[in-house]
Amino acid sequence: MKNKANEIKIKICIPKGFFGGNCSDCIHWEEYNRNSDGRAYCSYYDNWYYPSERRGCFAYERNW
Repeated sequence: MKNKANEIKIKICIPKGFFGGNCSDCIHWEEYNRNSDGRAYCSYYDNWYYPSERRGCFAYERNW
C-alpha cells in the first residue's frame, strides 16, 4: 500500500498550441489567403507561412 502522506500533486499546464504538426488544420491559418510565393496567411503571427514552416506553433487551435 502507498503512503499517501508523502504524495505531492503537481498540475502540469501545457500551453495552448503546443503542437508538433503544421498550420493546415489551425484556425489562425487562412488557407485561401495567399501571397505571391504561395504561402498562406497566419492571423495570429500576422505573417505568411507554408504549412510545414510552423513546427511547434504556440498559437495552434484546431479548426474542427
